[in-house]
Amino acid sequence: MTIYLFPENEDGLPLRYVLSGSEGGTIEAPLGHYKMIIYNSDTEVIVPTGGMTFETFGLRATNTNILSPLGFKSSDGLTPQDLSLGDDPVSWEVDPLWAGRVKELVITAGDNDIQLVVDMKRCDEVIDIKVNNVGNINNANAHSAAVDGMAYAYYPGRDALSEATTTIPFSIKVHPEDSSITGRFRTFGHCEYGHEHGHDIAMYFVLLDGNKEYYTYNITEQMHTFSAAVSGEVSLEFDDFSLPEILVGGDKPMADIEVSPWENENVPINI
Repeated sequence: MTIYLFPENEDGLPLRYVLSGSEGGTIEAPLGHYKMIIYNSDTEVIVPTGGMTFETFGLRATNTNILSPLGFKSSDGLTPQDLSLGDDPVSWEVDPLWAGRVKELVITAGDNDIQLVVDMKRCDEVIDIKVNNVGNINNANAHSAAVDGMAYAYYPGRDALSEATTTIPFSIKVHPEDSSITGRFRTFGHCEYGHEHGHDIAMYFVLLDGNKEYYTYNITEQMHTFSAAVSGEVSLEFDDFSLPEILVGGDKPMADIEVSPWENENVPINI
């Protein structure tokens, strides 16, 4: 876990300590008045952001490509700008995060052993996606999705989400046995301070014949039916979605070794 001690007078940079394991430990700190932030740092993508004061210090996920779950890179030249679901930056889904804070810590002469017990709060939530009644589901060869309007950062000192938003790409699975698609991603949350951001989901498919399709749907109403606070899992479901037909040569789909452009399909559905 990582600990930051912020001097109360905000002069200079905070003091940073790293403890191994999750059971706490001992640090040595100079005399002074501090505020403290502590969080688990056994993460792959979460990094500090914002300022270096108790109120402005934040945590965010590192940036990525909208098609990173498909293994595409920006340098591949396979990602048109309009796949980014607007102007939000694109971030990895967040790792599980616990964070705590101490708003006043005074270390004076003679304080040889100060013991603190810090309550750690779970700061991420999981969102489940399910799509039912998918037509031609066997035509999908590779697939992923992304949702926009999610919180870009979390500020432990204020226990608050950022007003800035991000798009989070994530993996999805197809289930031919019941013609469904499922996906799950982890986020800090969304719509802090009463701001009602819109939310779209985009689903990207590379078909068996080499063609590429993406589909965009507005899911704002569903996203706003659950609390933005950390509240566990939520499921969003919509029906009647179909992938294109594929021309068949013999008993197998025809292979197209050329790289085709992305095609956008806007299909009205009942949500």
